[in-house]
Amino acid sequence: MMKKNRRAAARVEGGTADAKRRGGVPLLVLLAGLLLALPGMVAAQDLPLTGAERANWERTTTHAEVMEFLWEVQSRTDQMLVQELTVTNEGRPHPVVFLGDPPLSEPTAALLSGKPTLFIVGTIHGNERSGKEGGQQFIRELTLGDHQDLLEHVNVIIVPHMNPDGGDAGRRTNSLGYDMNRDWIVAETREVTAVVEQILNRFAPDVFVDAHNGGSYPYHMTYQATLDPTADDALVEYARGPMYEFIKDHMETQDMMMYWYSGPSFDEDNETWYWRTTVPWPRKQHSYGGIRNMITLLYEVPGRHTLEVQADAAREAMLGLTRFMAENADQVRDVVIEARRRTVEEPQDEVYFDLEPIAYPDA
Repeated sequence: MMKKNRRAAARVEGGTADAKRRGGVPLLVLLAGLLLALPGMVAAQDLPLTGAERANWERTTTHAEVMEFLWEVQSRTDQMLVQELTVTNEGRPHPVVFLGDPPLSEPTAALLSGKPTLFIVGTIHGNERSGKEGGQQFIRELTLGDHQDLLEHVNVIIVPHMNPDGGDAGRRTNSLGYDMNRDWIVAETREVTAVVEQILNRFAPDVFVDAHNGGSYPYHMTYQATLDPTADDALVEYARGPMYEFIKDHMETQDMMMYWYSGPSFDEDNETWYWRTTVPWPRKQHSYGGIRNMITLLYEVPGRHTLEVQADAAREAMLGLTRFMAENADQVRDVVIEARRRTVEEPQDEVYFDLEPIAYPDA
């Protein structure tokens, strides 16, 4: 019996030597490699999950779960800082998240970093869930996932759940029945007031995104730059040109389709179909941001997609935009700085309000 064992051992040893001669990998080396890879594998499997992910996408994430998720991610990275902007009418915390390498929660530090600043608001309408769900995944990707390199080049500020009271109630408005996406001029609601005073006024972001549910199926993401007629032409052209094309290409790499917001509509007077935009009211985010010389984008994910796909679409559109800003950081800053300079040094004499339907470049 002992002889058989020795022969078996000799065969194993000989096989190992033969494997070496043939360029194979010894068993011990394979085991060592697996042990080295194990921490990364475990970490990948142990990433914090959103409430919707834990529920297998059968429901949306509650605000308490959003807070739990944010604290958990923050505990695992030095590239994230969570702060409270205000408290809602029903007593829920209203958080803002700063992401960066390092995260810069002071306006002077953000400005002196030389990096462009991206600001994202998700789910200002409580029953439109894609911004909240995709925004949480976006935070995780930038801090613990495969896109951490982007934070070397871009400062990111995100309010993933702009309407906590409405979100938990499954309601468009806040607890007072106020549509907060009609409050950007007057700023009567606590949440909008906090964002205007603490983020927009202090940081003057270069890019401002509002993530909603809407647009036309089967597109995964519909996109709109500001329609405000006072917005700087160069900002609008940049958002509708290279920025749009880059994000659209990124979505295609993820097997997702992106097109202009909002969708087809029938003109009964002229008996013709046309592609409808939204109205350019200054009190809405996409117009207000244009007034303030930010590259302002409206993200709308069609609600006919499953909640999981909605989150995927919002996340990837956010990542695509961040990648564009990282690869074109100086250009983004220059476009915004020049627009702000023109506002001061070359004010417009006249503003034309033309609400006639227009065709987008690739329509």
